[in-house]
Amino acid sequence: MITIPCKLNPYRLAKQSREFSGSIFLSSMQRLNDVYLQDNGSLVHIELKFEYDSENVCVVKGRFDVKLELPCQRCLQKIAFDLSDSFILSPYGLDQKMGKMKYDQVILDVDNIDVNQMIEDEILLCLPYFPTHQNNNYCQIN
Repeated sequence: MITIPCKLNPYRLAKQSREFSGSIFLSSMQRLNDVYLQDNGSLVHIELKFEYDSENVCVVKGRFDVKLELPCQRCLQKIAFDLSDSFILSPYGLDQKMGKMKYDQVILDVDNIDVNQMIEDEILLCLPYFPTHQNNNYCQIN
């Protein structure tokens, strides 16, 4: 497993057109643990690419893949759920003026992105509102 640093400076990495791929532990994502049933050492596989677009805007292009066990909202039993998505974000410092937004924003902590928080945000945005078994016969409702 290749670990990705927890904090990254997007502007410096975009100047170098850096790419990262590796994994982070699901257990490092506290907000996600509130909805996730079990952590058995699960990993989130991620790919990140830092670059400047054609308008000289710093962007973070990324992708994640994770296997979750979510509670079925009908029977409360486990559902194995594969989740993957890609995203494009632009770093935004709290001291910057909000301009025209071409991309979704990721907030900087001083000059760095918190990678765990950024990936956790993207996973939370992709979770289904009401996860249920696809086949009602699997639900064990009495």
